[in-house]
Amino acid sequence: MRDDLRAAGLVPLVEPYSALGYGFTAGGGGESITADRLAQTGASAVVDWVVVELRNKNNPALMMASRAALLERDGDVVGTDQFARLNFNVAPTIISLPSVIGIIWRP
Repeated sequence: MRDDLRAAGLVPLVEPYSALGYGFTAGGGGESITADRLAQTGASAVVDWVVVELRNKNNPALMMASRAALLERDGDVVGTDQFARLNFNVAPTIISLPSVIGIIWRP
């Protein structure tokens, strides 16, 4: 995956979704990263922000929690606390990518 947005300085330090009117649930929103994190290159370089939504498995219309995370060049979706992976014991999970359709993952 390419990190052209990061290389061009177009990835903001604070998640952009709140400013666009996205309503986070259960404490999400306002996540931020440092300029040092954006300066990182290679497989773990930031590609863009994403929103991770945790939905009720019996009623997918019910969002249980959401938060902003980072998509890396190697395809990892990680938290803003650098290398920690997002681990949730809730399924299904819907991942929304900017300008891309949502993905439903059922483990």
